Amino acid sequence: MKCLFITCLLFVASIFSCDEGEIACSDLLIEVGQIETENECMLLNVDLRDNYVVIRNQTDFAAVVNATCQTAIDFSEFDLLIGRIGLSNGLISIEYEYTRPCDTNNPQLDIIFNLNETTVAPDVVYNALIPKLRASESLTVNLISN
Repeated sequence: MKCLFITCLLFVASIFSCDEGEIACSDLLIEVGQIETENECMLLNVDLRDNYVVIRNQTDFAAVVNATCQTAIDFSEFDLLIGRIGLSNGLISIEYEYTRPCDTNNPQLDIIFNLNETTVAPDVVYNALIPKLRASESLTVNLISN
């Protein structure tokens, strides 16, 4: 009888310990996309300067971005982080590292600008298609120059 009681207690505890809305954390990198590669689209102008914004719907996208094509972003599955930054040196490449660290379980995007030695200081538009954020969730963004 005691075993049955403990088994029932463990079963009930397991039901109430899970939050269906909780998103699993991962210290591993989560793949992100970009408009240019996902939609063969070139961003011409972004109404931002040394700032970024998370776009969650098509209406906001049209208000912020001037693109060469019609994008087919599924805003029910993804959000778009887009920004513009003036760099101190020439740009070689941009890397995106998206995680949901287990110590905070908050999404984090590190954007790494790999620079070269030239004195040309480009104005760069960057973007990342990230998994859809919950309505009350914020994204930690770190801009890193190498």
